Amino acid sequence: PFLSVWHFPRDPCSHFDGSRLTFAGLADVLDDASSLGGTGSNLAKVQFFEDLFCRLMDNSDSGSSQLKSALKLLTGRLKPAQNGFQLNVDKAAILDAVGLIDADAPKKITKELQTGESDDLGTAIARCLDFPEVAAEPWLLENVCEQLLDLGALSGTGSQAKRSEKVADMIRRSTSREVVYLVRLMLGTGPRVGIKEGSLFKALASALHSRKPCKGTAADAKALQKGLTQSFAVNPDIDSFVDGLGGVVAGEAEGEASVSAFTPSSPMAASPA
Repeated sequence: PFLSVWHFPRDPCSHFDGSRLTFAGLADVLDDASSLGGTGSNLAKVQFFEDLFCRLMDNSDSGSSQLKSALKLLTGRLKPAQNGFQLNVDKAAILDAVGLIDADAPKKITKELQTGESDDLGTAIARCLDFPEVAAEPWLLENVCEQLLDLGALSGTGSQAKRSEKVADMIRRSTSREVVYLVRLMLGTGPRVGIKEGSLFKALASALHSRKPCKGTAADAKALQKGLTQSFAVNPDIDSFVDGLGGVVAGEAEGEASVSAFTPSSPMAASPA
């Protein structure tokens, strides 16, 4: 039966390295979200990510940074689209990188995909390469974003070889669960856990609405969701978007004014931050 209120099925502390969410933790979260299906599953996933966003914002030291990184990875928007930023990584480039790790692996991976034993490239790599159960050095979300941005910045003579080596280094550093989502991020397919960007904004709006001093009616929460979505459509820059939320991310009093900037003053108009 569908549970109207969903909570993490694992110990929440296992997702974090101290006070910060690790990439392994995010992979666990995405695995758990992907497992939700059937009637009411979209609502359950919204509640699931609302819980995640609340926990990220509860950290006054790194809440803003962690929220930015989580949104970038969940939406695949490392930089605003108008900046022309691209990772320039395709299936062939990833297979080249895998070949630097294990010369026989690309053939095994190709066969896995052809036979349908794996449903995507990341899953096939996780099955065909040896990975540690726990990474020697945990990746924080900010680390993953930085590495992906560095990857996208490679250009000019010799950049293809440098890109293959960079991808190989990132794969080597990953666990079997991390590499699934890492490859999806590189290919620009998103996490593929059955939640759309609009539902992520609904979860974020609910998380913000639940925090003092921003509590109000259900209509207020719906208006906040619409305002957040419209504001991001006007300026799809996650860094400035989260900065516009102001003190509410750290639970500060001035957050009330900051969030009100995202709330439409009428049903047809929003006031972007």
